[in-house]
Amino acid sequence: MTLKLHGGRFFSPLLALFILLLTGCFTAKDSPKLSLTSGATVDVGAKPFLFINYWAPWCKPCHEEIPELNAFSHHAQIALLGVNFDVFTGEYSVSELQAQVAKLNIDFGVLDGASSRALESHWQLPRPNGLPTTYIVSAEGQLLSTLLGPQTEQTLSVALTQAKQLLRSVK
Repeated sequence: MTLKLHGGRFFSPLLALFILLLTGCFTAKDSPKLSLTSGATVDVGAKPFLFINYWAPWCKPCHEEIPELNAFSHHAQIALLGVNFDVFTGEYSVSELQAQVAKLNIDFGVLDGASSRALESHWQLPRPNGLPTTYIVSAEGQLLSTLLGPQTEQTLSVALTQAKQLLRSVK
């Protein structure tokens, strides 16, 4: 059986069910194993919310938000991961990334280059058009929010509250 949709396209209910099942089966726990520049691995499904912050060493607003991110990274309900935007345009060794993390006093986990690419590919996250950008993702892998520009601990807390409300409204 097929259904005719607006615009004259046909759509199979079985195809729709298949798509819904596929999207419903994904969780952050299904995510590939990710490595930090520190050498540790990270379980992105361990916390209800994942904050993914894209930054670059040449980005002044990124530098300004790092102390705020450091403070927020200790929140019990979130995992915060940093992604150096430049790993998508060039090859960086882990030692080069470690040096940037140390120079910028980043206290939260920063993904190595391979893990940054794996995270973006697995979750099909859009590459940011500007920096800094922070994505908020649920434990189910749903992109809940995109925060553009430098954030403060307060704006991150507000965004977390909104993400919680959004999840409650869809359940």
